Amino acid sequence: MAGSASRNFLGVQINCAQCHDSKVNDWKMKDFWGVAAFFARTRVRRVIDPETKQPTGVFEIVDLPTGEAAIPETKPAQVVEPTYLEGKVLHRPGGPPKFREVNPGKNPDRAFIAGPRDGVERRKEFANWLVADDNKWFAKAAVNWYWGQFTGVGLVDPLDDLDVTNPPSIPPALDHLTKEFRESGYDLKRLIRVICSSRAYQRSSKPTPANAKDERFYSHRKLGHLTPDQMFYSLMSVTGLENALARGQDRDALEAAKNRFLAGFVFLFGNDEGESGDTFNGTIPQALLLMNNPQIQNGLKIGPASALGKILQKFETPEARVEEMYLTALGRFPTDTEKAYFVSVIGKYQNSKVIYEDLYWALVNSSEFQFNH
Repeated sequence: MAGSASRNFLGVQINCAQCHDSKVNDWKMKDFWGVAAFFARTRVRRVIDPETKQPTGVFEIVDLPTGEAAIPETKPAQVVEPTYLEGKVLHRPGGPPKFREVNPGKNPDRAFIAGPRDGVERRKEFANWLVADDNKWFAKAAVNWYWGQFTGVGLVDPLDDLDVTNPPSIPPALDHLTKEFRESGYDLKRLIRVICSSRAYQRSSKPTPANAKDERFYSHRKLGHLTPDQMFYSLMSVTGLENALARGQDRDALEAAKNRFLAGFVFLFGNDEGESGDTFNGTIPQALLLMNNPQIQNGLKIGPASALGKILQKFETPEARVEEMYLTALGRFPTDTEKAYFVSVIGKYQNSKVIYEDLYWALVNSSEFQFNH
């Protein structure tokens, strides 16, 4: 959790300091475990329905009243105080725990151990520090993440490597956006509006001979593979799968079914924690899932609850149907050549139902569907 919080909120990689002092930057083990101490009491648990007393499909994050972080394999256990990345230690009444108050339990090598109560809400204190005026990482990291999300590549790339050895491609742009973001009170809507109003965001993804090799200065839009979550919800939309899953199920059961399905996508399409968010290496299991998964395949057929079925019900002419299929699957109209070709193919067959299903299947399994243009 410490590594993820640092990457996502600060744009800083400290994972390599979990087991040893980093060899590539200045982060030490005490830095990693100082951040980990803020989450030593944090747990995830399933919410229990108060009426049925049964677990639901919803989870909540809770904080225990006690718990300390200790550097593994230190004897006696070396407790680390909750410490912000710039080195300031979290103040807590009574100071750090005495040795006799710390209980490593049966396994002296474990990282999280028992300790005294101090009444400090560590996760809340960490969140307050994130948006404090003297935090030099959060605003810059947030701007870089959102810029990368909307334009395809961060001003600092990889997104989670804000380091002096990895300078931004356009320093004045990052500095200006960071300053505005702070002064606006961390107004995300304003930040998104500014980014989406920029010419960098509005560029075409189709390169010219002059800028085809540019990957850092936004002369054209960089293609980005959809994240596992984006892939999942895009497929839910183009197949009408949520409607099919919802049949005969209450909301909790539906959410549980969706979460199980989503977990499979995250497993197959997820990337390693250390990789950039736009890293993509297609695999055979990914292709097989999209081409053969029974729920997805049923959603791509003509049916009362499927997106394709509704398209054919709403539109009567082949031209209008082909246009709507392209808009639904790819977010664009077909070119004149594409439309003329598929309309002519549809007209050649008496059983055009199979042709519509094949066309829709091909669009959803195309590389264009899997990329953000």
